[in-house]
Amino acid sequence: NVVVETTKHTNVFLSEKTWKPIIGLRPFLILGDDQLYPKLKELGYDTFDDVFGTWWEESNWKVRAKNIVDILQKFGKQEKDLNKLYLHLHPRLLYNRKNFIDHMNTNHNKIFNLGLE
Repeated sequence: NVVVETTKHTNVFLSEKTWKPIIGLRPFLILGDDQLYPKLKELGYDTFDDVFGTWWEESNWKVRAKNIVDILQKFGKQEKDLNKLYLHLHPRLLYNRKNFIDHMNTNHNKIFNLGLE
């Protein structure tokens, strides 16, 4: 799943576009703020660096966009192997979705308990 986030200059902005492939059990490439991937890692998400590389470490968003195109072209040539790759990644995709649900529940509880402490 390729995601183009809303901004590239806010330091870190995680919108519903970032969460959609995580909830939907899809590996992702996200073009957004240059600190987006470090933030996802800080929150415990698997960003599939062993599969896609660390293309996101580049600070220039135009270079990051080109890196995504290069990755897609590489994987497009290996189309027959994509189902095997997905099955291989499935446990990690499940982990990411569980991590999202855990963070959602934690934040829900914080909001629900505002003013009660």
